[in-house]
Amino acid sequence: MSHKERSLPKISVVLATLNAADGMDFAIQSLLKQNYPNIELIVLDGGSTDGTLGVIEKYKDIITYWRSSPDKGNCAAQTEGIEKCTGDIICILNAHDYFYPDVFHFVAEQFQNDDTLEVVSLLTTIEERNPRDDTFKLLTQHTYEQVDFEHWKMPRAYSINSRFFHKRVFEKYGLPLYQVTDDIKFIANDLEFMLRLAYYGAKNVTFDKNAYSYVLHDDSCTFSPSYEQRKYFELVWVALMYLAKDIPESWQKELNKWVVKYTAHFLLTPNISNLTLETLNVPAKFNKGISFYVFKLRIKRGLRKVRRFFYNLFHPHKRKAALP
Repeated sequence: MSHKERSLPKISVVLATLNAADGMDFAIQSLLKQNYPNIELIVLDGGSTDGTLGVIEKYKDIITYWRSSPDKGNCAAQTEGIEKCTGDIICILNAHDYFYPDVFHFVAEQFQNDDTLEVVSLLTTIEERNPRDDTFKLLTQHTYEQVDFEHWKMPRAYSINSRFFHKRVFEKYGLPLYQVTDDIKFIANDLEFMLRLAYYGAKNVTFDKNAYSYVLHDDSCTFSPSYEQRKYFELVWVALMYLAKDIPESWQKELNKWVVKYTAHFLLTPNISNLTLETLNVPAKFNKGISFYVFKLRIKRGLRKVRRFFYNLFHPHKRKAALP
């Protein structure tokens, strides 16, 4: 390793996984393609029964630390991994996903140029992978305006995977949460964590540059219908949490909208997670707004069913279960 390479800051990567051997191999390959000489890889496996241990053995020379045992879920494992990091810069990698090439060198340069910098935010793409020919179809991507944040300016895209954090972020502002209550685990803790950084004014710089790809897969929490109600539950819970704090009027208006909108969605989403509205303890002042929003959603969903009926009626060879 040259003197220049030794001077590069260590980047710690936390990879939490469970029964995702193929996706984990793919994700680690994206680290190797960074050609970055100072990477620390922390792997937290929740006790996989597939070929995950074989993947760990395959990459044992670049894995700094790993464990394989039952844990409290992905968010808890990520927090555990962050605590074990020794790098100056910390990022999160999910199995199945990947970093774009040369991102690590770019990020390291930003932190080297400004030693007061706390967060480097880049863009995330969302793709679908075809395993037959290993090609990718771009579904959507975040924009600079969605990702950017500063003091009292909320990001509109909360994913932490395309963000790189200086280690002092976690020392100064705390670790990501992994439990809503003693009985309810977070599935999307990045929302609260990014609001927290905007609340306290962490020093961030955002670049209009793709850094991370979220690859859809069957066990995805973010886009799985089985987690839809949990997502709405967490949005309302986080909104109420910050409404109880000393926040500016702009945040109050936005978070009040969250409570109304996402409580309505919560009520109309099939309950397969045994969550109840009583657990959220939504104040009575929101009841009127929630009832009206529920009414609007029911009208909207009814119109969609009518449109779908006539679409299928007049296009019998192009029948669709969902709207075109």
